[in-house]
Amino acid sequence: MNSIPSRASRALQGRAWRFVFAAALTALYLLACMAGGPIASLTRFACEGDRAAFTCLTGALLLAVLLALALRRRMTPAAFLVACLGAVAALLLRLHMFDQVSADYASFLERWVDTFREGGFGMIREEIGDYNLPYLYILALIAKSPISDLYLIKLVSVAFDFALALMMMETVHRFIDERASLPVFLVVLALPTVWWNSAYWAQCDALYVFFIVACLYALLAGRPVVSASLLSLAFCFKLQTIFFFPMVLFGLLHKKYRWRHALAFAGTYLLTLVPALLAGRSLLSALTIYVNQSLGQYSDRLTYNAASIYQFFPQVELANAPQWPWVSALFDEHQTMDVSLTRWYFTLDTMWWLQNTTLIAAAVIVLAVLFFLWKRRRFLGFDQVWRMAAFSALFVPLVLPKMHDRYFYMADMLCLLYGVRYPRRAFVPMLVIGASFASYMPFLTRARGVPMIVASMMNIAALAFIARDILTELRARQAACPDAPCAQEAFAPERV
Repeated sequence: MNSIPSRASRALQGRAWRFVFAAALTALYLLACMAGGPIASLTRFACEGDRAAFTCLTGALLLAVLLALALRRRMTPAAFLVACLGAVAALLLRLHMFDQVSADYASFLERWVDTFREGGFGMIREEIGDYNLPYLYILALIAKSPISDLYLIKLVSVAFDFALALMMMETVHRFIDERASLPVFLVVLALPTVWWNSAYWAQCDALYVFFIVACLYALLAGRPVVSASLLSLAFCFKLQTIFFFPMVLFGLLHKKYRWRHALAFAGTYLLTLVPALLAGRSLLSALTIYVNQSLGQYSDRLTYNAASIYQFFPQVELANAPQWPWVSALFDEHQTMDVSLTRWYFTLDTMWWLQNTTLIAAAVIVLAVLFFLWKRRRFLGFDQVWRMAAFSALFVPLVLPKMHDRYFYMADMLCLLYGVRYPRRAFVPMLVIGASFASYMPFLTRARGVPMIVASMMNIAALAFIARDILTELRARQAACPDAPCAQEAFAPERV
């Protein structure tokens, strides 16, 4: 009876030096900050007390990450040291960007926090902004702090950067290849699409994608109720969670989910509404936030810098902004093309109709692909989970209209898992992440380092390789056993 506690205590004793090292490294970080480190250069503190409090918050975050690394099993001392130093470097990199003010923060987030600061949490009963309620709760809490809301908003997102990196690390360690877990942790923290999103842009895409990866982890671990609840939490933060919904059908197909698990999804979602309902918000208003967000906004373009198929479509006319300037640059020198053709636009009157039409067409395409796979479900083994997750996260935003530059964030992470699972396809996450980073540039830097049509072609090429792998496996299984499925385990050692 006492063997399990004794083994656990011996394991903790064997890792005691890790906890000491984590505490020492955190103390060194705090001393560096007090002696003129990265926080000393930040300018939005009303007094030195606020600066000291914020330094302690960042130190607490760093200590939590280091302790999480210290608790991991089967990590060599060298790997632990590298992971800790990588975490410190990642935090320092992000802190250097905390003074940057993006247009989204200045136009929306700052205004929403000011609303809560003036009216208190009770303002949650009003329709503030277009985020769902859980993130508004976070903004309401931030409004109560004297520390700059810009820093706290970014710190929340940075905390989930680390949570996402740890979750990706654990998923790779348990289900793919433990040797690749440390590189994945470091890569996630180093990806520009991750730290630009949180530390520069003050966006929160790491929150919902963390819950998506945790949902996938729980599904693979045989915890469907937990998986459904985590998926619901992801959906509570971002509507983009729908890009993962085809995986629910895949889980149902392999009996990893049951229909009753929808109760866990619905129950979790309804629990997140309780604080707003107690504050006086109507149930209808709380339940229709996403409806208003998707139908009532963004009606002037087919894509908002997203590397989707709609980069090949002309947009609504914008002043002094040719639709395909790279085309005119290519032909102007030789005078072989009428450059007025590069200024072909749709009007606002046409765009509203076109958005609805392409949305219906995209829905039909998604349903057709799902039907195609459903008809061949006997040959769609659960070992295809990595391909299907990457395919779903990439395919859905690629064909949907009105996608934004950040909406391939989930695809970045799930394609990274796909590339680790199939090393010969390591170029696929490179294509997808490269396209995502190119999508960030027009909004954040007002420059297009890569033509957006090229970025779209990168995503299309990545999707083509994933689809080819799925279809090749389907045909091979159908040829090998036409009358019965021949599924393998999701964690089989074979590589493609």
